[in-house]
Amino acid sequence: MTARLHRIEVSTVSPAGRLHRIEVTAPSALKARLHRVEVTAPPTPSPNAGPDVKDLPAWGRIELHGTETSNVGASVAQRWVQVSGSAAEIINGNSPDAYYWAPGSTDGESLEFGYQVQSSGGVWSPVDTVKHRFLPSAEFAAIGGRLVPMGIIQISSGFSLGTLTK
Repeated sequence: MTARLHRIEVSTVSPAGRLHRIEVTAPSALKARLHRVEVTAPPTPSPNAGPDVKDLPAWGRIELHGTETSNVGASVAQRWVQVSGSAAEIINGNSPDAYYWAPGSTDGESLEFGYQVQSSGGVWSPVDTVKHRFLPSAEFAAIGGRLVPMGIIQISSGFSLGTLTK
């Protein structure tokens, strides 16, 4: 005699917001004895985007350094994303070490970036964020009745090439 099989599907949501499903197939004779099924989501790495930083100068190159602690082995992918503030292009954003060029503004500005890592099992970590607060630009030009932040561009020989406005 062939045992009848019953399928049970269990769905859970991990702390990182990922949906995990598992199917359990058991002979009907075991159904009466099956009281609990435990679903364990794969462990996720823990990213660290670094400490928040205040009073950064406008127009400078700002480096992003991400690290991770993991009990799941080395990560296979990393990514930096901008969470808030004026748009900044993240250079080398799929690496733990990335950078961007700071904006200039009349009042100073805050930018926030998130760092995330993926385990070898394909699980993405929660996002860890870092906030950068910039000082107001030191140089301004009056254009059309408005103050516009400026920065001076210098080339390696040391003489001024021109100005940069936002």
